[in-house]
Amino acid sequence: MKDANRFPGGYGGLGIDRQHPGTLVVASLDRKDPKPGGEDDDRIYRTTDGGQTWIDISLKSHRDSSAAPYVPWAGVYDANAAKPEASVGWWIDALAIDPFDSKHVCYATGTILWNTVEMNNADSGGDIHWTTCADGIEELCVANLICPPAGPHLISAVSDIGGFTHDDLDASPAQGANLHPLFANSMWMDFAYMNPSVVIRIGVLPYHGLKEGTMGYSVDGGHNWKPFSLGETAAAGGRRGGGGGGGFGGGNVILSADGAVFMSTAGPRESPLIGARHGRTWRACLPASTQLPTARIPKNFTRWMPRRIKCI
Repeated sequence: MKDANRFPGGYGGLGIDRQHPGTLVVASLDRKDPKPGGEDDDRIYRTTDGGQTWIDISLKSHRDSSAAPYVPWAGVYDANAAKPEASVGWWIDALAIDPFDSKHVCYATGTILWNTVEMNNADSGGDIHWTTCADGIEELCVANLICPPAGPHLISAVSDIGGFTHDDLDASPAQGANLHPLFANSMWMDFAYMNPSVVIRIGVLPYHGLKEGTMGYSVDGGHNWKPFSLGETAAAGGRRGGGGGGGFGGGNVILSADGAVFMSTAGPRESPLIGARHGRTWRACLPASTQLPTARIPKNFTRWMPRRIKCI
């Protein structure tokens, strides 16, 4: 099986039609545009003549991820679309045809399971519609969780798909992953205890789409976000990790109790920084290498700090 129009690489999942000998489906594996910044690009092929000829059925496939709204932003997506359609996926090592129903096919990606009962549409060149089939099955690496005293029940920071604001713990968040900025891996969060509508999160640049930074803040309890920075951003990671931290050596950012002041805990060689206007302006405070607890801090920094230390 060769596709001269696609990028070189191997094959992963293989499904055999037990009802129709000679009918198989196969998925490419780890196909990627070799250009810098190239996107993941896997496809699914089908043959009905024992492999003599193959058809790329991905071109006429449509995926409905409404049951798992975060999925489109995990892969290649149209950044100009308000609700982009999910990509075919990647890491397709599992692909199977139901031995009792040739129309029923499932496959697994690095994010979700996809299911269709329309594979027979490919016989006439028709469209094939897929839906997610992983309700209640999750495979996430959770880096941080916060439960503000008001607003959403939970805000999560996870790997690969950034994180979520959970208003309903019994349903996947309808808005999908937290955006603006979208992260790949999220590493850190904090909220203002006396004003919990103010929340911050830190992560690494996403694998796909807009690169809006590695820090974001919200003033409505995590439902809408805007980027901020310390003047530089953490490096983007490859698939499954890399990057992280808050810039300037990987420190985190903590909030004053009222959310009016941000403070960078800095890295091992930098001075802690105090930020105003939601991180628009910063100034050094305390000597370099000062170790600060990553805990909530009082409203008035100058009273909280030792008197012999002054902001500069």
